[in-house]
Amino acid sequence: MESTDRKKIRLRITPSQKNRLEYLLEKYKYIVRGVETDFIDFEPENNLFNYTLSVASKSYYYILIETLALNGFNIESNDKKVNAIINQVADKYRNDLIKFAELSRDEKKVDRGHSSLDKLIEQGNYKELIKVSKDITYNAETINLAKSTITLSVTNAIVKSIERAAKHKYETEKTIEHLITVAADTTLKSHNCDQLMEQAGIVAIELCSKSQDTVLTLIKISHLKNLDYLLNIKAATKLGEIIMEDPIKFEYEIAKAVRELNTRWLDNIFDSVAKRLSPEEIELYNKTIDFIKSKRG
Repeated sequence: MESTDRKKIRLRITPSQKNRLEYLLEKYKYIVRGVETDFIDFEPENNLFNYTLSVASKSYYYILIETLALNGFNIESNDKKVNAIINQVADKYRNDLIKFAELSRDEKKVDRGHSSLDKLIEQGNYKELIKVSKDITYNAETINLAKSTITLSVTNAIVKSIERAAKHKYETEKTIEHLITVAADTTLKSHNCDQLMEQAGIVAIELCSKSQDTVLTLIKISHLKNLDYLLNIKAATKLGEIIMEDPIKFEYEIAKAVRELNTRWLDNIFDSVAKRLSPEEIELYNKTIDFIKSKRG
């Protein structure tokens, strides 16, 4: 059971970051339920905006924290877990964010040598950016920009997926498949994008919970062997959270899970990711597995 206390997120951002922040918040409201902007204040002496956001759910709170950190926003917090997330993201992506900022500030027009590099970044076409970053026929500026914006492009791919699912419900299944493809894309690991891959998988899992038509996709995700084991466990846990809340409504889904959920394999991989789960998630996972096993008799 989630706490009824709203969790606060405090940000200090530059005017140039304001549109990006509001864009992300608008899109992520489809995933992160109950997120609100409580307070906005401008510091003219520092040319900074102070934002205070609040989230009703602890689990969604951490999803939003990671999203904001991955997008380079300055989060102020005394919470050890929040700072651990921020530091982990900063360690992985600081150089990319700095390089991109330097290229963006450069007064000299960069001769990219690629007519649509900005479009690739904005659309989240990270696969093409990776190709450009390895293609020595492009000039150095183009290659450096492509390399430094792969992570930004992946975050844009995730946001675009949320936007597509929110606008076109009939495309939710395709959107989930796309996000899982990102989460399982081994080429991204060589670009230090494992945390972004994890986030793509988490968003896919959340999208599965939006409709009864996609709940059973969680069984598929829980079994995929090319994903981070954490996502396998989170998918099974989300499935349990949904079906145990209303066993009558989800009678068919329960029967399907009883037949198909590979509880033995999940138990085998659980210990390897347990430290990355919250106590609430561990408790819910155990309840899910016990529930499925009890139905098997």
